[in-house]
Amino acid sequence: MSTVGLDPTRLLLLRLARLALTEQDRHEALRLAPQTNWAELQRLAIRGGIAGLVATHATAVGMPRPTLYTLTAHSLAIEAHNRALLALGRELCLQATERDLALIPLKGTALQLDGLYPRPGLRSQCDLDLLTERSQLPALDALLREHGLQDRGDPTYALRHQHHLKYSGSDGHGRSVLVELHWTPFFVTYGHARSDAAALARVTQVASAPTDPGAGDRPLRLLDPVDTLLSVGLHLAVHRYRGQLKWLVDVAELARRDGPHLAWNELWERAAELQAVKALDRVFALARDLLGAPLPPPPRRGTLGPALLARLSQPTALLEAEDQPPWSRCLLIDLLQRDRPTAALGNLLDKGLELLDRYHGLRLPRLRRRASGPESGAPPPRRD
Repeated sequence: MSTVGLDPTRLLLLRLARLALTEQDRHEALRLAPQTNWAELQRLAIRGGIAGLVATHATAVGMPRPTLYTLTAHSLAIEAHNRALLALGRELCLQATERDLALIPLKGTALQLDGLYPRPGLRSQCDLDLLTERSQLPALDALLREHGLQDRGDPTYALRHQHHLKYSGSDGHGRSVLVELHWTPFFVTYGHARSDAAALARVTQVASAPTDPGAGDRPLRLLDPVDTLLSVGLHLAVHRYRGQLKWLVDVAELARRDGPHLAWNELWERAAELQAVKALDRVFALARDLLGAPLPPPPRRGTLGPALLARLSQPTALLEAEDQPPWSRCLLIDLLQRDRPTAALGNLLDKGLELLDRYHGLRLPRLRRRASGPESGAPPPRRD
């Protein structure tokens, strides 16, 4: 089990890192509470982006008032920020639809707007993640600028080597806003033109969530449930199973909500097309072991590869929101989490080409064209 060796504070955090507690969760949480370092639990909850979620279970564990007050205050600040951020995201998506443009909420933005979390303050959100077709980037660049958002960084470099353009601005209330405009739901590591187009073709229209009162009766377009879980899971894999605990909570809560009627065979088939079965298997194993998520293993799996990947991606790295490991360990994780060695080597060589471009200005052809549309497509126009 991945929880072996974790102290009571971290074990309690994992018991509380879910929307609803079972009787077993409550019993175990009460057992762990007297041994908990509450200041440390508070730090980990905030660092993991789930301060509001943990605070909702305060009475179940007799949480000390200072800890509860700190987590609640943090959650209220997050909620105010998230509401403004999500209102902007919703409006951008609706305006894009009116202009016959594809703009689809992605990752945490999608989960919040779809009502997975009952309140926006339960889970932190630092930016808006939105998905489009690469060919529509210039038109959406214009839409974002109408809302006072300006591009950050070099769009030409981003189009060659990354999977999104970044924009920043203000929400009108003095709070900064960051928008990431993606053209693949499966990130530069896994996405390619065929899978990107197929995901956009499967987009579904859903009613506005009850937790999104500003939407009225206007529907929202989202990735289908299989692609949503696949995208959210691979997001954690792209970060080499580090980052914030909220990303694993996303996977676990999606499994609890959608799992009973999800087409699991279809999910593994799509993962295989992306050469991402091993990566998704590791994410699911973490969600099962740490958060009790009802997630199945792949139909076929090896033994040595998953064991090595587990040793290199210990749960403590996720609980502590650790930075990326040394390059040698990054290299090994990247090799192990691709289904075929050729795919892993292709990724590594393309990373080398990216570094040559970044530091020496050498724009050599990439081995694989992972983003939708022509790699040489013109970036959105710069406006100074």
